[in-house]
Amino acid sequence: MIRTNFKRPQRQQCSSEPEWKWPAFLGLLIVQLWAAHACVFFAHEFAHSFMAWILGWKSNPLALNYAHPTLTVLLIQLGIDQNVDELPIFASHHGAQAAIISAAGAVVGNALLTYPLSRWGYKRARNAGKRGWAMFWYWVCVASVGNLIDYVPIRTFTDATDLYQDMYAVERGFGWYCVRDPDGNRSRVFHFSH
Repeated sequence: MIRTNFKRPQRQQCSSEPEWKWPAFLGLLIVQLWAAHACVFFAHEFAHSFMAWILGWKSNPLALNYAHPTLTVLLIQLGIDQNVDELPIFASHHGAQAAIISAAGAVVGNALLTYPLSRWGYKRARNAGKRGWAMFWYWVCVASVGNLIDYVPIRTFTDATDLYQDMYAVERGFGWYCVRDPDGNRSRVFHFSH
């Protein structure tokens, strides 16, 4: 029988943080999902608000409609919005400005701010071996991409019940209209109006 000095390799930690236990991981996951959604949500809403302020349609960029505080508002921010009324903007024939304000949430708040920040934060956390922070930045990235998917195509091809909000305001403000089938349903083809 041949004897070797081979020892079973010991499991190594890949970071300076201690190993996670499942209850702690699940607790952290829930908090991080909430925090990531809140960060991306507020960046989105403040982007609308600041764009309206920059274009002169709002006097205070921090004045969101914060909704009546309830558990639902606290947990998923339901009811909080940009507090920008697009009706007077359209009525004054500044539809393109209403479209810019409406698009600012997804374009500025998410595509230009939270998405790149999430990628940068994830890379830094991963390189530093901070798994908890890496996971947080991962969820910020997921929420940012989710918000972009929520706008295009989901809101783009819905009915106009969200009148003068977000993608419908973008469509109307820039003169984009969906081609409709004979029953009046939207199809996925856009054209520019004259």
